[in-house]
Amino acid sequence: MTIKRKLGCASLGNGLLVWDSLSLDAGDFQRIAHINRHRRINWSIDLKDLAPEYRAQVEAWATGPNVSASTTQPWMKVFAE
Repeated sequence: MTIKRKLGCASLGNGLLVWDSLSLDAGDFQRIAHINRHRRINWSIDLKDLAPEYRAQVEAWATGPNVSASTTQPWMKVFAE
């Protein structure tokens, strides 16, 4: 059985935090992973509980373009390069 998820991500200053907005954990969205500034993924859930298409989305964010950490400070990038 595949769990339906709606993944989102945001910069918290030390990389990207990835969450599932359709699942709550202690009143917050369930944390799926953290992508650090060196693009390494630290998974917060067991990967057997994550469908391949969601894992691919997280990996795409980790390997994708280096986005701005803030709209007001576009020169500040999420990943160290």
